[in-house]
Amino acid sequence: MLLAPLLRSFKQRWSAARRTVVMRASLGKLLVELGVAEACADGDAISCAAWFSAGVAPPSPAWAACDLLISAVSDGRDTWAGHARRLSRARPILFFQPRPPPGFRDHVTIFHRRQLAELELPEPALPPPMHNPSGAVLIHPGSGGVAKCWPLSRFIAVGHALVQAGRKVEFVLGEAEQERLAPAAIAALEQAFTVHTALSLPQLVLLFRQAAGYIGNDSGPTHLAAALGLPTVAVFTVTEPRVWRPIGPQVQVVRGD
Repeated sequence: MLLAPLLRSFKQRWSAARRTVVMRASLGKLLVELGVAEACADGDAISCAAWFSAGVAPPSPAWAACDLLISAVSDGRDTWAGHARRLSRARPILFFQPRPPPGFRDHVTIFHRRQLAELELPEPALPPPMHNPSGAVLIHPGSGGVAKCWPLSRFIAVGHALVQAGRKVEFVLGEAEQERLAPAAIAALEQAFTVHTALSLPQLVLLFRQAAGYIGNDSGPTHLAAALGLPTVAVFTVTEPRVWRPIGPQVQVVRGD
């Protein structure tokens, strides 16, 4: 989701441009649904994977017939770059690193634009804010890394406090949380709150669009909620919010121990 601001910058720079993202199909479709790309191609397809292999003659997929090709999977000196220069008509072909080096002190979106300075990309506009006051406050207590997770008991306490204040609260558990949490903990959570599990990305987007607000750790769903314009509270523990904070019109970052 942190590539969404870069894609918005492209549209502001070239309003008539058609942006195609090449990545995992489910994520590409999500970016199209969010309106930050017009088309997507499956980055796991054989035609794309072949670009990483030396000694083969990979096909030239439809997306290679572009005017500007920007890669976050190559350093410009590897096999992928060689195939890109041979098979794509794009000029220029540019390369950038998606993750900043250790010690970088600005936001990652600034790191992206600095690497593509020759394109003179503007500061991206924020998505419009979302307002659903009658919806539920969603709490997602998980993340891809255990160290990035505020304790579940704290999220539950926040949930109970919101219920006492008259708000409807629902929890969202992803696959990682369902594997990580004990069955008894999940059962206790389900007794106290409505709990959503095993949601696909489209289902998660629909749930977010109906919600009043969102609370979660530094995680993919938190960045998605922010990008949708949902009022979002992002709890950061070990990661640096100056670099990785979610981008959205209604985001509050707090530090958790």
